[in-house]
Amino acid sequence: MIKTITIMKNLTIITILFAAIFGFSSCESDFFNTEDSGIFGVVRDLDTGAPIPFADVYVNGPEQRSARSDANGNYRFTNLRTGNYVLSAEAYRYLTPFENATVFPTQYTQQDIEMQFHSMLSTNELNFGTEHEILDIVVTNVFNVPVDVDVDESISWIFVDGIFGSLDPGESDVIRVELNRNFMPTGVQSVPIVVHIEEDFGFDTIESYTVTVNAEN
Repeated sequence: MIKTITIMKNLTIITILFAAIFGFSSCESDFFNTEDSGIFGVVRDLDTGAPIPFADVYVNGPEQRSARSDANGNYRFTNLRTGNYVLSAEAYRYLTPFENATVFPTQYTQQDIEMQFHSMLSTNELNFGTEHEILDIVVTNVFNVPVDVDVDESISWIFVDGIFGSLDPGESDVIRVELNRNFMPTGVQSVPIVVHIEEDFGFDTIESYTVTVNAEN
């Protein structure tokens, strides 16, 4: 009787294992049909590597399709004809990248897409070294409404000539940063200045950027 129970338990375990294995295989085949061809991947931020959710992804080649990445940045195109394709992606405040991918018969090609965030500033770091006295930051209004630009700095040896007036959509201007080495401490210095983008004629900050000033005296 004990042997019979043991055998039944073993058969039950084996059955569960087979069910799990075939269930997993079924899930895999649901995602990638082995008789199908396509492209899949993840849309990511170029600098941070973080996934970009709900980006619009386009494929151009023997076929033209569009898709949208999910909450984890994943996208896929199924049942594509074989051949060479160009992928592109669009997301708010990101520059549009282009990637090449080739689809082979009964295969899925992985092609991740990296997107660069479209900052309003031309740089987030100014390297004066020992030779530069003046460096510029170009500010471009990427919004569809006018904005004001304000610079927050409290370093006695840094002088900032800011932007006077508002920036219209698409307009660019320059923030000029100048060092006074007579008041600058000796040695290597690395200090922040903060650029605030504010509503035009308002007090609410839309976003802020920290720019690191590196210099040596």
